[in-house]
Amino acid sequence: MGELVKKFVKPEGITVEEFFAEGFSEKSLEDLEKAYEEAWEREKLLYADGYIKLLVSIAEYYEKRSKKGSKNEVEAFLDEYFGTSSKSPTYKKLVTKYYIKASNIATSVSLIYLSQQNNPEKAEKYLKLAVELGEKVMKLGVIPKDYSIILNILGTYYYETNRPEKALMVLKKALRYAMTPRETALTLYNLALTYAELGMNRKAIDFMVNAICIHYSTQHDFGDASLYDDDINRIIEMTGDANTDIYALKVALDLISGNLTAEEAKKLLEQIDRDEWPLTDALLSILNGEECMLSIDLVECITLLQDIAKIVGNENALKLQSFYPREVEEDLKKLGEYIRGKCGNVQHLTWEISVTHNLESRIKVNYVSKECYYLVGSYEELTFSWFMKRRNWRWRIKGIVWINEKPHILLGKVKKQRLWYALYNIDMSEPKIFNLPIPANFTGDLWNAWSDNLEKVLTNHFITEKDKFRFVLF
Repeated sequence: MGELVKKFVKPEGITVEEFFAEGFSEKSLEDLEKAYEEAWEREKLLYADGYIKLLVSIAEYYEKRSKKGSKNEVEAFLDEYFGTSSKSPTYKKLVTKYYIKASNIATSVSLIYLSQQNNPEKAEKYLKLAVELGEKVMKLGVIPKDYSIILNILGTYYYETNRPEKALMVLKKALRYAMTPRETALTLYNLALTYAELGMNRKAIDFMVNAICIHYSTQHDFGDASLYDDDINRIIEMTGDANTDIYALKVALDLISGNLTAEEAKKLLEQIDRDEWPLTDALLSILNGEECMLSIDLVECITLLQDIAKIVGNENALKLQSFYPREVEEDLKKLGEYIRGKCGNVQHLTWEISVTHNLESRIKVNYVSKECYYLVGSYEELTFSWFMKRRNWRWRIKGIVWINEKPHILLGKVKKQRLWYALYNIDMSEPKIFNLPIPANFTGDLWNAWSDNLEKVLTNHFITEKDKFRFVLF
């Protein structure tokens, strides 16, 4: 039978329906597939389209077959010819198998066109096909093993052909489907370069720091700093700023490698604004012998930070407590108590949530009033998003500002002779921030100056003439 099917092996391929029309049955499909595989192994580019066409057709055939007959008939057929268990969803496994195989062939062909044939247009065609076939698999509830890698290849191709916006969209998707530290680090690395190309420097730095931290933790105990020099220098060059966490990472690696002493490292790190850069802040805390709390934006760097702590003998830092600093915890507690006093034990604060799709009904059932909906929602966002990031730990929750009866959380900080103000509620993607410089010769209490200037800042920078506002300070 194997010899009989070989005459149907053609570069343009054949579908299952066309094969059956020639008088063959399901029993011969395996022989046909094997014949195409052998032809493809001999001449990959010549038989790629035909092989992919057959694999997709087989997947579609089993998909249709499973929906036609009764479940028992389909399972009996699959058991007879493929030896699968009658209790398992056998058709789904086969459909998945053939779509994945077709996707892998498309990926392999794309790499040939990229690396050997210098034909980027053909490479893009097959990469897109590989992604499309992977999406068919995911509709069956299965994530293909190398789907993130395929997306990375396509995203990198877009980046290298000067299409960073397209690259960003594809690479974000790749990050969602990354299954291993290696895949995550690779995707973060490619995203960092893409963000830098788009001028989104903070994201570029954060993503490259995390990419290198993951690689460090999985590949090296005490890594050689030179291993990462090119990547670090590339981001510094692309962003045009050395005084950031990417340079702090280089300092940490140099300290670990023995190229710097702890004192030399500390002097270099002190040139970076620790309020803005979380890795810098964490490293200085360790080098100063302080307890180092782990924020969500540094989770991937825990191994690196622990190695630094071992070198300088900071036992407190080795614990890397993953809690908020005491001041933040007290602020959140104070805000929570205020909301409970105003709204009672609304269901969101007691984690007993009634689900309803209508917003007005949801507010009525879960929050009592629209005001409480804004207060509780804003509290939750600050707790589980804003204050999870280390660079926001120096902000204090100062009170509530109502603008046209809609409450906003009022935040403040004092830093480098500037008074900082922010308003936030769940209608906003990010807090609205304003800062006010104060004279260099000012000698009073900065927080008193912050309070004294609050009303002026609100009316000049946050409130329009038509708005009515009131505020309460904690």
